Amino acid sequence: MKIYAKYFHGFDPIDWPAVTFSLEAAAQSLVEGYEPGSRMVFLATRGAPDNSMRGKIVGMMEFGQERGRVEQYFTDAMIAAGTERYGTFQWPWAVKALRAWQFDEPYSLTRAILGKVPMKAIRHPWLLPAKLASRVLRLPHHEVPLSRPFTMSSSELRKVQRRTSYRRSKGPPPTSYEALVIRSCDGPCFTYLLRFGARDIWKIGISIDPDRRLAEINAHVPTEVLDEQWQIERLARFENAMTAYDVEQAMLDHFRSNRTIGERISLPLAQVSAGWDAMVSVEGRLANA
Repeated sequence: MKIYAKYFHGFDPIDWPAVTFSLEAAAQSLVEGYEPGSRMVFLATRGAPDNSMRGKIVGMMEFGQERGRVEQYFTDAMIAAGTERYGTFQWPWAVKALRAWQFDEPYSLTRAILGKVPMKAIRHPWLLPAKLASRVLRLPHHEVPLSRPFTMSSSELRKVQRRTSYRRSKGPPPTSYEALVIRSCDGPCFTYLLRFGARDIWKIGISIDPDRRLAEINAHVPTEVLDEQWQIERLARFENAMTAYDVEQAMLDHFRSNRTIGERISLPLAQVSAGWDAMVSVEGRLANA
């Protein structure tokens, strides 16, 4: 796992679900150096819109090997806002994020943790030395929701593909465009409750494919040692992702005094079941696994 760092104008994983660059070569270098689990650390610039973030280490994203144009990952409104502010969208190249974490406030000063950051981190990913990477990962942080899915029509996607095929660099356009999966707010989405083995440890989340998400989560569990894994305890199906997200957040807030790390909670079965039924039944769509 590699840990990179770069300057950004803040951290907003909901509306900014990718690691973005002004240069295509910078995005390509991140993909070429990819290792499973690699992360990008967000160093907020001194001109970040949020005063509390300026000059500090604010967030972190795990990224994959899919890169493209921001039009494939950002809403039109977000791109329009960036264009209106700067005259043009300054970071058109993106590497898709898979997960996101926010460092706990008060945020740590970048210089206090990393020392003098090289100038290259303004435009290019900076691979942190092991000592600095360990120092960053020890900072208190928690996982946060990533991306509000949106719809890109097939005609819009073809326009993006055509634009990228006319770029100045040599070689064919990345094949990831051809295999791009577009998530939609309008399709069904599930809020899930997972239980770790028979223990009173639970995880709440959302997914359009709960079985696939369960397999991804269990891939990080050393089942050969623990002889236990996560299993789906409850599922609630909603007509769109935003409703599922709202219910997930309502439940996490409901169980806030019992939360451990990220989206996990520690409670006896009876109390978790009562809380789930109270939250989900309000929506009128209760579904047991």
